[in-house]
Amino acid sequence: MKQKLTLRRILASAVAALAAAAAVWLLCRWVGYDLQLRIGNEPVYEIANDDYTQIIDVPEDGLWQGVPLEAGQTLYGCRLRFSTHGELYRAGMVMVDLCDADGTILREAAGNYANIFDDNFTGFAFGTAYTAAQAETLYLHIYNVVEWEGPLGLWASTGTVGALALIADGIDADATLALQYMTDDTGSWPSDLANGLAPLLAFAAFAAVLLFSLRAPLPLTVAVVGLACGLLFVRVTPALVAPDEYTHLAAAYELASRLGGETPADENGCLLVRESDAPHFGTRSGEIGILAYKAEALARQNEAGGPDALTAVSEAKAGQGSGNYLPQALGIRLARNGGANFYTMLRQARTFNLIFYLLLAVLAVALAPAAVRGLLVCIALLPMPLQLAGSLSPDASVLGMVFCYTALCLRLRTKKAVWWEKFCSSPSAGPSARPRPSTCRWCCSALSSRRTTLWGRRNLSGARLARACAPGS
Repeated sequence: MKQKLTLRRILASAVAALAAAAAVWLLCRWVGYDLQLRIGNEPVYEIANDDYTQIIDVPEDGLWQGVPLEAGQTLYGCRLRFSTHGELYRAGMVMVDLCDADGTILREAAGNYANIFDDNFTGFAFGTAYTAAQAETLYLHIYNVVEWEGPLGLWASTGTVGALALIADGIDADATLALQYMTDDTGSWPSDLANGLAPLLAFAAFAAVLLFSLRAPLPLTVAVVGLACGLLFVRVTPALVAPDEYTHLAAAYELASRLGGETPADENGCLLVRESDAPHFGTRSGEIGILAYKAEALARQNEAGGPDALTAVSEAKAGQGSGNYLPQALGIRLARNGGANFYTMLRQARTFNLIFYLLLAVLAVALAPAAVRGLLVCIALLPMPLQLAGSLSPDASVLGMVFCYTALCLRLRTKKAVWWEKFCSSPSAGPSARPRPSTCRWCCSALSSRRTTLWGRRNLSGARLARACAPGS
């Protein structure tokens, strides 16, 4: 029996929903704080010179270490191997400036006696990263700004290594410092990621508690909560990391090209893509980890898109597409028409796949008998289906069709079928129009495992329910 909504119940439900949202928000903040402590501000180093056989003391004017950079190469800092000649100094500070050929300071970093030890590498992180606009040679200027109690030395090679020339007192020292480039840094990205997910998670918690407390229609609950949680998976899953997503991307991209009337492949069967998309098409999964999130976020902001002209040949093969990729292909098609970059296009395709899955899930809940709607809602909102729906996987639409067909079979157990119900449940609808009967009977049996709770006084047995779901029953 439907209960009447009262002001007291509405207020109590709103307070409970706000409390749930606040708890989830605080939990996300704590997770961000914990992640920042564990993996935040962690540098990534690349060895530039690992050959060091002599110690060169830092002169009054300092040392100038040449650093050749390629166009687009980013430098977050460096790491040098110091020598205090076996002494433990109690005073002193050294600066490491990144300068151009004219001596103009581009970036700077500092270190003192508290973090510089004998025969150990010490990292120097610039305040902001430097990215070379073109191929150029910069210099690391290493000098003392506070007098040390004794000489401060740096390990170096005997002889110049490559183009890494070292200048001391204005002349070529015929050596190269023991040097490592800081090529990346996790910075505050761990906490930024957790804090960025907090609004979606808090809204999902708020909506779930509020709608269930007010006993809102379950299809509405699936749509709202599923959209919030699904968008969370769209965002939290790194590019091309979902199961076989690089294959699904190629199939959806090919279908999008066909929808636009374009030739999707060359004479060798390789997929044709936009010039801006070509670097992202391959035959392996994407990168994982906090640096993958960072790279994707920066690329989404800075990477240029391009016109919808299929001028590049990718490593991916054509011929993997089907109608199951239609939602993803529509998302890619619209993104390409708008000139979006690769990561924006990928997120839009994932979102379209999620929306299509939720439409099928809402339809399934609406079709199902009242006794099993709650269980169907729980199944549809499980993390695994939502994770698939938030990727490019066609399994999301398959799951949605299974839910719909199972709900229809359960619906026809208690009523006489009308024409559209007969068509949807009939084998004449074709194998591509619905799941296999064996799959549906399995789902019916699974749903009936809690038959006493779900069906109440009817006490429908699992065997009778499975028989009722069989075609022609």
